[in-house]
Amino acid sequence: MEDLARVKVDSREGSLSYLGAEWILLRVEALQGMFDETVKAFGSGAYTIWYLAGKGAGRSMARLIIGLKEETLVEEIVERVCRELTRLGWGRFEAEKIDVKEGKYRFRVYNNPFARGKEAVKETACLYIKGYLEGLMEALTGREVKLRERVCVAEGAPYCEFESE
Repeated sequence: MEDLARVKVDSREGSLSYLGAEWILLRVEALQGMFDETVKAFGSGAYTIWYLAGKGAGRSMARLIIGLKEETLVEEIVERVCRELTRLGWGRFEAEKIDVKEGKYRFRVYNNPFARGKEAVKETACLYIKGYLEGLMEALTGREVKLRERVCVAEGAPYCEFESE
């Protein structure tokens, strides 16, 4: 409940803010439906759209957290982003390995909303999350980051795991 105390709702204007930024609440079913409908409309091109959207969102979240000036080290910022994403219902994000010097990263996402309850091919179910994590790390390190999804909830794994190549 203390997390919810930091959310500010303006019923008159129809807005919600958290961490000094505007947000919206979206049902998981609606998110999955948007993904499915874009795939129907654009075929495999939809995967690129979701991947790039995730990458942009990851960069944006990095800028938001950096702007709060509470954490300064990349590792601290990544841990903060993982906590915030978990609080916001995007699943439980864990940074298993963050080695900026070597460019080695591993993330686990439990209860991923894109893969939750879906029978999908792992390469497509989690492209938004993959892009998000790449965009986040690129914004924080200034270097290109490529992640590979090693296991996926959509294939029956207990989590989705993304690791640097």
